[in-house]
Amino acid sequence: MSSQSSTSHHAKPPLQLTVEGMSCASCVGRVERVLAAQPGVEQASVNLATERATIIGGVDGESLARAITAAGYPAKIFVDATETRAL
Repeated sequence: MSSQSSTSHHAKPPLQLTVEGMSCASCVGRVERVLAAQPGVEQASVNLATERATIIGGVDGESLARAITAAGYPAKIFVDATETRAL
């Protein structure tokens, strides 16, 4: 008998965004609320020190970056340590 998990769906890997302009915990909370309000976002966490947001769910990164930017925090899709894609 195999030991397969009952949740055998293929989940998308977490999406990461670079978020600029945050200076305090209130900024982090505001960005998290903006993300949580977007369709398809299952979970969102924002790290002030790394200026990065991690999002789980079936979401479009560009639309999330636009929503965060509209809230006053310029955001880009995080690609890797040396490359980000500006909107």
